[in-house]
Amino acid sequence: MTSLPSPKKYFLQSIIKNNLLYDYRFFSYCWFHTAILSVGIPFPEYQQVANSPRGSQKISRSAIGSTILDNEQHQLKLEKSNILLLGPTGSGKTLLAQTIAQCLDVPFVICDCTTLTQSGYRGEDIDTTITKLLQNANNKVDHAEIGIIFLDEVDKIASTCGNYHDVAGKGVQQEMLKILEGTIANISETMTKKANRLIQVDTTNILFIASGAYSGLGKLIAHRKLEEYYKLNKITADNSTAFLADLANMSLSEKDNKENMLQQVEARDLIDFGMIPEFIDRFPVLVPFQSLNKTVLARILIEPKNAIIPQYQMLFSMDKVELTFDLHALDAIASLAMERKTGARGLRS
Repeated sequence: MTSLPSPKKYFLQSIIKNNLLYDYRFFSYCWFHTAILSVGIPFPEYQQVANSPRGSQKISRSAIGSTILDNEQHQLKLEKSNILLLGPTGSGKTLLAQTIAQCLDVPFVICDCTTLTQSGYRGEDIDTTITKLLQNANNKVDHAEIGIIFLDEVDKIASTCGNYHDVAGKGVQQEMLKILEGTIANISETMTKKANRLIQVDTTNILFIASGAYSGLGKLIAHRKLEEYYKLNKITADNSTAFLADLANMSLSEKDNKENMLQQVEARDLIDFGMIPEFIDRFPVLVPFQSLNKTVLARILIEPKNAIIPQYQMLFSMDKVELTFDLHALDAIASLAMERKTGARGLRS
């Protein structure tokens, strides 16, 4: 029985192979996040890497003890831990999830949470996403059951205060609960081209990775930290007025201050934001992201496998035009992207 390399090591090998590391700071960034994300990978997804020819060539018996991962010798069942990614747009949340799915060679689907509504209302429900996952798995149920569903813009389904019947917010979160935890989903035959029967998909080992910018969450975290400080130090009546005034007028306009706050996020902060406790409890792994700096953005233009600059050079070459960029031009493009605050996505525009 062959043992598996650690998920962190295997993911980083694949990231390096695909030229997704831009400098040593981004290397440390990926090392940290893959270490956290690998906690959430359930055993079936990771086990199949070793069963494939590509995975078997990368086996390292010293990485993880075979007695832990050998189902015949050990009855321990490794369960999934769904993951919640928080951070600004263009910081690499979607790319990292796609890279993990590519490394594991499992079906992957992105669900736009802004289109989700409760069942019975106009719009899509979570079952539609499972149907898409099944289609990406070539209608192979066993393969779909170890796939990854990426819930994009999950912060947009936060419950709205004062709206009792929130079909696009709290209602969607409640409808997801059993799917996230693990249940049998009945997929309509009309969507899978299987006439007159339902297809049952077990979601127990489907990994759900939720992602959102959570704009304004930093301010909630800062208020919580200051309130904790207020209670801990028992501020006297003489200086409590000034303290509370600072608390009310706190501004988190500076990027560094916002990102520092996100590093201290807790489940209760997300509940204050509008996520219901039962929903957050099903995402035990919280991973905050930071904005990419100008140096990293400039290197993204030319270094990745499918970088933007080589794409445009190829387009211009079709018209027999040679397109070149010097370091100052790359720096200017990165500066414009920083000003637009759209991260790596802003480089193309």
